[in-house]
Amino acid sequence: MIAATLATVTLVACSGEKTDAPAPGSEATSSAPVVEEATPFSPKQVEPVLVDQDLTEPAHDPGLNVDWQIMSVNYGNYGGSVIHVLITNRNDVALPADAFARPTLAISDYSGNLTEIQRMTEDQYPGLVSALDLPLGPGASTNLAYAFQTSYGSLYNAEFRIGNIIFKGSLPRN
Repeated sequence: MIAATLATVTLVACSGEKTDAPAPGSEATSSAPVVEEATPFSPKQVEPVLVDQDLTEPAHDPGLNVDWQIMSVNYGNYGGSVIHVLITNRNDVALPADAFARPTLAISDYSGNLTEIQRMTEDQYPGLVSALDLPLGPGASTNLAYAFQTSYGSLYNAEFRIGNIIFKGSLPRN
């Protein structure tokens, strides 16, 4: 043991290195790498994009830099109808959970006038999850479900607004 210590001292002395380095087996302190803060998400003010041809295709939202796609429209567990939407974040930063307003749905009545439909909320229906509840990472996708108090059959002539996209026409149904 003494020979090993002498050999270490001799090698350190010959190498010209500082001897204040921690000895083998002793604890060394380390510093965490410096993490640069990413640029925060910043939406752009844009005119809404109308999608009235193929409502099953993804629609790009230039204001939020996300893609929206209606995946399906189904009967709701609590009544009404549920619109399932896929969102894909095309940003280099996370999309905050509050980046866009709550979506709206309007249906056409027999006179052709649009009537806004009330959205079902978690407060009214416990267990109903219907919003982006965590930030969506760069390049990530997730499905969102929005329940509205209207019959499934009334969505043949509807206007669903989410972000800067307006899906207008017969909403895709499964």
